[in-house]
Amino acid sequence: MKIIVLEGSPNQHGSSNMLADQFIRGAEEAGHTVKVIDAAHADIHPCIGCIHCGYEGPCVQKDDVEQFRQDILEADMMVFVTPLYYYGMSAQLKILIDRFCAFNSSIQRKHMKSALLAAAWNSDGWTFDALEAHYKTLVHYLNLKDMGMVLGKGCGTPSMTQHSKYPEKAYELGKKLNKKSHGFGFMEAIMIERIKLNNGIEMPMEGFGVFQIPEEDCEEAVRTAIEEGYQLIDTASSYQNEEAVGRAIRSCGVPREELFITTKAYIQQMGYENTKAAFEESLQKLRLEYLDLYLIHMPFGDYYGSWRALEELYKEGRIRSIGVCNFLPDRLLDLCYNVEIRPQINQIERHPHYQRKADLEIMRELGVQPQAWAPFAEGLKGLFDEPLLKAIAEKHGKTLAQIILRWNVQQGVIVIPKSVHRERMRENLNIWDFALDKADMEQIAGLDKDCPSMLDTRKISEIKRVYDYLNNPILTSL
Repeated sequence: MKIIVLEGSPNQHGSSNMLADQFIRGAEEAGHTVKVIDAAHADIHPCIGCIHCGYEGPCVQKDDVEQFRQDILEADMMVFVTPLYYYGMSAQLKILIDRFCAFNSSIQRKHMKSALLAAAWNSDGWTFDALEAHYKTLVHYLNLKDMGMVLGKGCGTPSMTQHSKYPEKAYELGKKLNKKSHGFGFMEAIMIERIKLNNGIEMPMEGFGVFQIPEEDCEEAVRTAIEEGYQLIDTASSYQNEEAVGRAIRSCGVPREELFITTKAYIQQMGYENTKAAFEESLQKLRLEYLDLYLIHMPFGDYYGSWRALEELYKEGRIRSIGVCNFLPDRLLDLCYNVEIRPQINQIERHPHYQRKADLEIMRELGVQPQAWAPFAEGLKGLFDEPLLKAIAEKHGKTLAQIILRWNVQQGVIVIPKSVHRERMRENLNIWDFALDKADMEQIAGLDKDCPSMLDTRKISEIKRVYDYLNNPILTSL
């Protein structure tokens, strides 16, 4: 993809330029071609009439804009870079954009992509709101496809190093631009937040789960998810689709190191030797050299022997992170008190009907990161019919599913929603541009029924079910 970066700062080493530098670094690492146009120091005059706005006579506008025009029309994306002034964009950049509007029909036909990078000393909300409104008007008028914004609030040049999250976001925005269209246009540059585990490894806060996706459908589903921007892919030996996940990873075009792959060892694979063999089998099916996360799937069988195997594989560098699933506080506490390396993750059932406040407190105390499987509880027990969730969704202009996902991540819980439909995958990712307020969170807290909808590891019927799951894959007995 060819990207034009339009820099509007009169200070070539300003904070907005620093954002641009990081965006360019990410975009070039992703294989894109980037050209910078220094709008602030170019010879740009207010438009006095040219053929592109319909004037039929000879063009009398002789400045640098005419030199820029062909680059702009050949580009796939424009990135506007500006310091923030009280009236919005820098004067030179604003004039240049006004000139672009003179040949807007050419740009409109291209369906060009765009992004905005801006920074300012102050963090006044109204000034950033004005800039954002200015940019969105431009996007609408020129029929651009907005790929994202990075607004560095309160970070002038000397303090930019204290606000490293902004350059990092600019870098990620450039890095995550996908070159494949697959009939849906370029991938939205959704900025999925990451969280640091207790061993320093960073993990995406949202991923894609493949539970109950058949082998014959799984490869296409995972490939589509990666195209839409998912980096965390969660599978398990008991899902019987690891080979399909591996094929999708190899064919998706995204470098392996940019993905975060999880799989799990099931009950029948517990015990030191069994888990060592299970790990090799999963790695062979996935055709990977290492795993980002390997989990003990259930708190049953000889999971202490399995944990010793995980610790050894972790020390050998074959697994970057290790953890458990479905461990209640007592078992998690006991495990942490008796092992050399504590789990980085505990993957649990968690949704508004089963909020598990005490579990989360213990995990925070132990330094174990919670992750929510089936955050929608498969729609069981009327979760999607909750009037409160519907009302909050309408308030924010979001779907009920997006509210549930945002509720989880806003409390520091990683989520792995599942869908085989591209539009639903995209919808599930679109949770990083809003936040639930205090009233929302307090109201959702009132939906807690303090009981599971899908798995109860202390109920006899459930223990029998999970032991027999590979022969008889029943979803739940609850």
